[in-house]
Formats: sequence, structure tokens, C-alpha cells
Amino acid sequence: MKKHFPLTVFCVLFTLFLSCQKDDSCSFENRFCMYPIAHDADSPLKIKIINQDLSVPIAHYTLFFKADFLTEPVTDLSQEAVTITDNGTILEYESGKSFYPDPQSFGFDILLLVDLSQSITEANALPVVKSSLINFVETLIPENSASSEGTNIALYYYDGDPTIWPICSYTRNRKVLLTAIDDISPELTRDGSTNLYGAAVSGAEAIKNQLARSNKTAKAGALILFTDGTDLAGLKNLSEATYAVNSLSSLPDQVDVYTIGLGDDIDEPVLNDLGTDGFYFANDLENLSSTFESIATELLAEVNSYYKLEYCSPRRAGFTSLEFNINYQNSSTVVESCINSTCTPDQCP
Repeated sequence: MKKHFPLTVFCVLFTLFLSCQKDDSCSFENRFCMYPIAHDADSPLKIKIINQDLSVPIAHYTLFFKADFLTEPVTDLSQEAVTITDNGTILEYESGKSFYPDPQSFGFDILLLVDLSQSITEANALPVVKSSLINFVETLIPENSASSEGTNIALYYYDGDPTIWPICSYTRNRKVLLTAIDDISPELTRDGSTNLYGAAVSGAEAIKNQLARSNKTAKAGALILFTDGTDLAGLKNLSEATYAVNSLSSLPDQVDVYTIGLGDDIDEPVLNDLGTDGFYFANDLENLSSTFESIATELLAEVNSYYKLEYCSPRRAGFTSLEFNINYQNSSTVVESCINSTCTPDQCP
């Protein structure tokens, strides 16, 4: 089984604040600063820069990044894991950083496409599929958990029809999702065939459009395609489907694509090709629920591997070079960035 686990509705955050006096002449001249660079070529601790946020007149600099150790997401970085060098000097008391959860600053959108062709709806499979979907949602959105505030899940289905159809649009509301799953019935099926390739093409376009609509400063997504068979409709071909999912890797926001196959009638090489970041296999209905739960657990780890780093520099004007040394399991990676302010900032809070 191929797996790639680079994704928490619970975001772990570091914090850094730089505030400037509130006058019209105050500006934040980031055009003279490089885009943050992570020097991780020789380190197993991989840091992917997601975005940075600069605002005036309160020159507030925020860095969003993702952390992986080898191929596994890092979900337990602490404030103590980061050492900040400001203009070549490690500052302890004159500078400010803090650590607190802020899931609303990061958005993670998950689109789950469910096969509701006749082989699912007219057999004994549908109740098990619905139970598996419930496990998926409950794993990703625990009850009364603030850690899921940044995660939105949409459930769509496909059959032999050219269109994918919504079961539930993007929401983080656990109750709404569970109610929608409970309402799934055989009557939803419009065409008993299976438009697997068309679903992959439409799903890739749908997740791309969702991320484009998001107003989050830092965002990522996942597309999950479930089937118990092969493409029978012939409305799209495999080349079109693989092109659609592979094109997601060129987006500015990270999108992972996973496939879930059930039973002996699937084409494993095809699902491997479509699941660019992972293919999960359930050999029978008894294992389907645990398979959905496994991928949900991995996605939860992915979400929790995104971090927000903010910093309050004691420098009062001009160019400031910054190095963030991030340490994990006796390995470290340095992220290089800078601040360039034309005003005299207020003191750090």
C-alpha cells in the first residue's frame, strides 16, 4: 500500500508580534526581504513554507509552515523546539514568542467522493458504507473539540451519471454531516453504472475551486475517492483522470489525493495511479470501517502538522534578519527570513 503522509483541524502555533506606531508614514517594506527559505536538504525534519502574512501599520509578521519527519507528519512541536536568532543574536528576554492553539487561522478542506452505483446501493454494502462514513467524520471532527475548527468536510457521491452530486456541502458541523450520512438511500442513485474516471476529474476541479474560494491565509486540502469497482461508464478515460489529479500538485496550496478500494472487483493499479498520496484497500465489508478510520486518522495527523509562527522583535527600525532553528528528535532545520520596517515599532507586549 502506497502512503504519503505529509495533514489538524487542530493547528499547533508559535507566535511572534512586531507592532509599529500608528501613523500614516509607517510601512512594512517586505519587498526587500526574501521569501522564507527552509534549509532542510540534509535534515530528516522537513519544513514546508505555506505562507507568510504581513500587515501595516502594526507590522505583524506571521509564518505558516508544515513539519514532517521523514515521511511522517510532526504533530507535537513545542515552543521550546524553536530558537530564534535576530540579526545574528539569540534573544531570550528582549524578544517575544508564545505558543497557543489557533485553528481558525488555518483551513483544511476535505472532499470525500463516495461510489453509490448499484453494486453498493442494491447489495448489502450500503449500511456498512454509511457506518464507515460515520467513523470517518467522527474521527476527524471529535465531539466538542476545538481542534477541528479549521477543517471542513464535504461529502459527494457519483454513479454512472456525468455529474458528482452533493450529500453534504463543506461544513465543520459534525451533526450536519452525520445527519446527511444517515439520509443516504438507494434512491439517490441516478445511473447504475460507475463513472470513476469522471468522478476523479470532477472531484479534482471541485477541491481546486473550494481552495480558491477560501479566505484563509494558510490552507490545504484533500480529495478522497472511494469505489468498489472500475470505470464502466466510459465518459472519461484513465489519462484524463490521472492528469486531473496530478495537476493538483501544481496548485499554490497543497492538495493530497487518496483512493479507497473495496473488494475483488477493483483495479488496484488504477487506484494506485489516482491516489497520488495513498491507496487504501479493504478486502471485504468487515474491514471497510477500519479502513476509513485509518485514513481519517492519517488526515488528522496531517492537519495537526501545520504550524503558525509569530515573533516580536526588539529591533526598533530597519532591516532585521531572522533565523528560526526548529528542533525535533535530535534533528534541526533552519528557516531564514527577515523583517524590514520603516517605522519605529512600539515595545513588545
